[in-house]
Amino acid sequence: MQNGSDILNITLGTESGGQISLVASDNIELTSLDSEEGGNINASLSTRATGKGADITIKARNLFLQDESVISTGTIGAGDAGNVTIETDRLLMGSGAGIIAIAFSAGDAGNITIKTDRLLLRENAEINTSIFSVSGLGDVVDAPGVGDAGDILIQASDIELMNSARISSSTNQDSIGNAGNLTIETDRLALRDSSLIDAGTFSAGDGSDLLIQASEIVIDDSLILTSAELGATGNAGDLTIETNNLSLQNGGRITSETFGMGNAGDVMIRASESLTIDGTVKISSPENEPRVFFSGIFANAQPDTIGNSGSVKIETNELQITNDGQISVSNLGSGNSGDLYITANQLNLDSDATIEAIVNVGDRGNINLTTNNIFLRNNNQITAQAIGTATGGNIMINNRDNLVLQNNSQIIADAIQGNGGNITITTQGLFVDFDSSISASSQFGLDGNIRIDILNGDRLIELTALPINPIDATQQVTSGCGVGNDFALSGKGGLPENPTQTLRNQTVWQDTRLINRDATDNQGANSNIKRKLLPQTPILEAQAWKVNHRGKIELFATTANSHFFPNFSNCAPNPE
Repeated sequence: MQNGSDILNITLGTESGGQISLVASDNIELTSLDSEEGGNINASLSTRATGKGADITIKARNLFLQDESVISTGTIGAGDAGNVTIETDRLLMGSGAGIIAIAFSAGDAGNITIKTDRLLLRENAEINTSIFSVSGLGDVVDAPGVGDAGDILIQASDIELMNSARISSSTNQDSIGNAGNLTIETDRLALRDSSLIDAGTFSAGDGSDLLIQASEIVIDDSLILTSAELGATGNAGDLTIETNNLSLQNGGRITSETFGMGNAGDVMIRASESLTIDGTVKISSPENEPRVFFSGIFANAQPDTIGNSGSVKIETNELQITNDGQISVSNLGSGNSGDLYITANQLNLDSDATIEAIVNVGDRGNINLTTNNIFLRNNNQITAQAIGTATGGNIMINNRDNLVLQNNSQIIADAIQGNGGNITITTQGLFVDFDSSISASSQFGLDGNIRIDILNGDRLIELTALPINPIDATQQVTSGCGVGNDFALSGKGGLPENPTQTLRNQTVWQDTRLINRDATDNQGANSNIKRKLLPQTPILEAQAWKVNHRGKIELFATTANSHFFPNFSNCAPNPE
């Protein structure tokens, strides 16, 4: 089908619209050769129609949709729109092509089910189910926007979205119905180049839950999102991802957030092997200043909102956050922040990575980490912070082995006007270098408490703060020659404090007894006689000892002719 050709099924009354069924042993292609519009397949209900719209079923080896070609079901009546079911080996969509199920009235939008080996969406291609309330249809449409959006189920071996492609379920402005659920089951899922999987609400209806089950997921400069948008009073849905390996890079993000009165949803990530978060992306436009987006997992409430942000729960074997990557729960409005839970065997943060919980005036914003090892290197933060009047959140770390903070890394539970949060750490080894810190403080409120529990006494816990200018050991200890044995009686003064100082006379004892002058004179005379008779032998300091044949200890000094000790090398300084 090409150049604007259509297959249509329109339900006008109370009867069912039947079915559009296309079956091909090879390819089905909707495209354009020489016009701006490709082919279209549409089943819809008109105004006042109460019957069910027609279903669309397509089975083929390959299905190609190009050049804004559309497969769609919809209703602007009281009846429900039909479903879209596609079974194919390969489904390739590009150049603004779409598969859409939509509702404008009291009827529900249809479901979209896709089963294929390979699904490729690129260049603004879209799979979407949504509900609208369009102004101006009030006289011809019963209860505009009351119906619910349909569900989306995609089962494929390999799914790839490129160049701003999108899979979405939403409720739009002034509608009151709820969005349908969005489920993706695949072996491999890749999002690249500003692509999007989202489930959101712009209205009073609630957004849909989003579930992705995949063996491997890569999100590169793209977004997976549930949201309550500006003006919405409905709540965002929960976002759940189950995978073996998950990689977010170059600004890749998983987010649940609110911009309005509704609450953000919770984010649950189960990555049985690894979760990697790395890098940023800078996006610029002629109208606005460049914005930097951080790779990460977020549950946020934006400024001026009154809704609550959701919680983030992560379970994985190894969690690696590097190069400005983030995991964050925050509420910058007036609602409560969610909590952050991480369970991991290994948790590594490097190069400006952040795990944070931020609250403005509400409650919560706690961080709970259950790990075997945690390593923070090079300007990383684990922070529970209150930026307004709120009390700082609490940080609880249950770590089996080692917790290491290096190179200006921090664990912080701080507040500005409220009280600081509490930090509780249970670990075997805690190693904090001199420019890293653990802090629980408040600028104007009460400081929080820090408690560190040792799992057992075998491992030393160190909180080390080294001096900025350490002592030069070469100026404190002088080198000497090796000696055999040595005996010294230094008195009270001892040695000088360093080798460059001279010996000082530190004798402070003096015999103050009265002495018999006659006895002293006689002793002096006898001493002079003996001194004349004794040979003038030099007095040497005792340098060794040995046991003689009687079992007595004798002290003696070595001389140049002694062979008791081996000769030591000459340690005198070399002449210059």
